[in-house]
Amino acid sequence: MAYNIDINGEIGGYEADKITVLNKLREANGKDVTLNISSLGGNVDDAFAIYDALKAYEGKTVAKLTGFVASAATIIAMGADEVQMSENALFLVHNCSSGIMLFGGYNAEQIDELITQLNDIKETNKKVDLIISNIYAKNTGKRAKTMLDLMAEERWLTYDEAKDYGFVTGKLAGQRTNMSAIAASIAAHKLPPLPESFTNQQTEKMEFTKIETMLVELKNLVAGVVGNQSKQAEVKIMDSVEVTAAISALEADINAAKAANEDKDGVIAGHIATIESNTATIEANAATIAEQQALITDLQNKLALAGVDVTNPKPAKEGKLTDDVKPTEEQEIFAQVMSGVTANEVALYGKKNK
Repeated sequence: MAYNIDINGEIGGYEADKITVLNKLREANGKDVTLNISSLGGNVDDAFAIYDALKAYEGKTVAKLTGFVASAATIIAMGADEVQMSENALFLVHNCSSGIMLFGGYNAEQIDELITQLNDIKETNKKVDLIISNIYAKNTGKRAKTMLDLMAEERWLTYDEAKDYGFVTGKLAGQRTNMSAIAASIAAHKLPPLPESFTNQQTEKMEFTKIETMLVELKNLVAGVVGNQSKQAEVKIMDSVEVTAAISALEADINAAKAANEDKDGVIAGHIATIESNTATIEANAATIAEQQALITDLQNKLALAGVDVTNPKPAKEGKLTDDVKPTEEQEIFAQVMSGVTANEVALYGKKNK
């Protein structure tokens, strides 16, 4: 009697993860094993582990495919010695995908980091796709390039098409049915559309239990995601509330810093104005002193040429100091100039010439 292992739901999820399936194979202990597979796929890591375990299993293994068998579930099926598929089932192979969640605002440096992360995921996915295509090629006898091209098409295969490609070795008993309602559900979940041969036919005595199984599979499907997730790359930035709070705090800090700088700017501007005013006064005084000094020097030169020693004038002769003794013209001019020079200017002039 064959040992049955049911693989339903998401690969890697409840009752369909690699640990559970490998433990069941150990329990079978070499007995013939029947794998009842009806899954839309899941984690490719679990699929690879189960595939290798089936290939190494000592007993005979038969995979029976019903409902929708896609993505990672097809990898597991390739591990069996025989693959039987219902004519009511559909078979889907495609390139692996990685879930990526991005939200928030990014600066240039953060964008570069995200680009690096995405490129790493891209290169990993390419390697996984190559491994998957080689698995399909070994079991179908087709070239790996042919399998890669088929994976890129992402289209559902009927029993006849899957048989032609070499994915299945035999047919399970069953009758075709009307798949219109289920096709609509698949479209709503953004999966590849069903073949027209399925959507155009009328229902012909399909067992209720099989319909129910397919509907359960669809309800468990996460919208927009199908199988093969080589790794999950979640980049969580702040949510909208956190972003708003962070921006508000930053604006408050900027305004406070701006106000403090404006106060400092006012004080500094006052000091600068005072310094500029004092500098203008000093420059004006220096100009006046320079003009007067030039005039004094010119008069001293003229007096020297006239034989008058203004720095050491001769005293009047004794007994001759009377009102009728008058200074020369040069001495009067020199006295007038000197009378116009203030004490401060004379002191400043003296300091400049020390």
